[in-house]
Amino acid sequence: MRAQGQSFEKVSERQEDNDDSECEDLDGLAGGTTLAMQDKESGLSSGAMNAVPRIAVCTAIQGGMSLREAVLVALLTAMLALGLGLVRPSGLSNDSFQYLSVAANVAQGQGIETPLVHFDSERSIGRIPAPMTTFAPGYPVVVALSSFLAGSAERGARLISIAASALSVILIWALANFAGLDRTSTRVAMALLIGNAFFLHTATSVAPEPLFLLVSLSALLVVAVSIHSSAGQSADWTGLVIGQILVAASYSIRYAGIFVFAAVLAHAAASFALLRNKRALVYLLSNLVSGALIGSIMMRNWVLVGTWKGGNEKQVSHSLPTVLAIYVKAQIHLLFGMHIFDLWLICVIALSALAILWAAVTLLRNRPHRVPSPFTGAALFFIYALVSTAGMIWLGMTSVISFGTRMFYPLLPLYIVAAVLIVSRGSKLVGSGEKPARYRQALAVLFLVLYGWVNLREFNTPREPSGLDNLRDAYAKPMANGQPLHEWIDANIGNNEAIVADAGQITGYFLERPTLSLIESEYSTATWDQQTVTTVMHRFHARFLILNLAIPAEEAPVRTESNFLQKAICCRINPGFHVVAENQDVRIFQVND
Repeated sequence: MRAQGQSFEKVSERQEDNDDSECEDLDGLAGGTTLAMQDKESGLSSGAMNAVPRIAVCTAIQGGMSLREAVLVALLTAMLALGLGLVRPSGLSNDSFQYLSVAANVAQGQGIETPLVHFDSERSIGRIPAPMTTFAPGYPVVVALSSFLAGSAERGARLISIAASALSVILIWALANFAGLDRTSTRVAMALLIGNAFFLHTATSVAPEPLFLLVSLSALLVVAVSIHSSAGQSADWTGLVIGQILVAASYSIRYAGIFVFAAVLAHAAASFALLRNKRALVYLLSNLVSGALIGSIMMRNWVLVGTWKGGNEKQVSHSLPTVLAIYVKAQIHLLFGMHIFDLWLICVIALSALAILWAAVTLLRNRPHRVPSPFTGAALFFIYALVSTAGMIWLGMTSVISFGTRMFYPLLPLYIVAAVLIVSRGSKLVGSGEKPARYRQALAVLFLVLYGWVNLREFNTPREPSGLDNLRDAYAKPMANGQPLHEWIDANIGNNEAIVADAGQITGYFLERPTLSLIESEYSTATWDQQTVTTVMHRFHARFLILNLAIPAEEAPVRTESNFLQKAICCRINPGFHVVAENQDVRIFQVND
């Protein structure tokens, strides 16, 4: 910026690949330079509060996509997600029922507690509702707040996912410009995100993933901008504190935020070990902010259930080859959709891999002397991707988490920006001028069409009835006397009376009653024999045991694991229990006094 009054239009005429540009290679991937607005006449602050303005100014200098255009694309994304939410919303999972139950409790002023007691940690507390510790508390609190605006917890949760997904479009714009991508490359990156099937699926989901992605990557971006102060300036305390608060917020939304904290701490420690200056020390000390906030959540878990983890204490052992096979499959599903492999999918995967490999080799051959500095945003994002991936693989080997595609969803924008950056920089080294640029644009459009078709064809498959629809039909069916089963339940089981059920999360959510769930052995050490079931029912003052025969056995595996429940299904009679109501899909037992 040669003069304070110089227009962005004139500034943007500078060569976008000029290695001496003040804002070139903001992440250090291509050059290892720091984010330093060296023109003192600009008057721009290096703080994280000015991160978006600084990126916008660098965008103007480099000829990248403008913030106004990014906001417009985000609004269009929100409209697309709203349309999907009306026509084809994502189904509710068992975790969704758990989150919604907690959100309803919070909205009613009853604290971060769940009336759906499913996991061992909540059951160990011995009361319903029980404090929720297995899942992080932040997401249901946000859902509860949004429910006042949306009218219900479910609608509030979906609005959060839509808003977070739309803001993620602006986030990928910021990441792309932080990486120094030009306008065309930034548009390609945004198109890859919006055209991703998993992104659109989660955009209408009742799940913490969209909000976690937004907060966790925003935290990393704010920290990355804050540590790139101009030479000789002190570190930006304000930006670092904001970034560290966002790091802690990511942990409050999902416990996977511990990987965000670990990545930032590792980067800060490495930076201090290498640089040994005041700025690096301030960066390292700022981790005390997020550490203290995260520690308070861990302390809450320890006080309530005796473990800082909050739950999932069951020890398992899965082989590394098995977990790695699932990992590879999860990455493919994350990038190209959840459908099965076919020729089109294999071709798109092969083209993507070859393009990235060719561009990477070209970059290495032409710029072997460009070594990124460790004190850059690129290093921070790389460390996060490495820590998160390694951590998830380790958890897949040693814990009961549902290891799969959604565990790696927060890395999707980083995958996209990194791939576009490599291909963009590599292709520009091969040829310059108007004609090669047009070829690159044509190839980009062709790839986007193939990528979008491979992803979006997933939405052309017919939808199966949801679990709630199946339960609604099952409880509407009549008993032998002709009375619908749900009428018997309304007349005989109080609204606040605890029940025990297989598939307890969906059952309790549907019946709107406190429910103790008979959890399967995959997630629990409990053995549901008659004595255990009777003891638990007496402890929680539950009179009725409900078995949902309409739910397939693979969705309620506890029925096949428990000899007691198998006998209750086939023989209808068990000592200590008697059938009080049933139809062809549901059987209700009452425990004898």
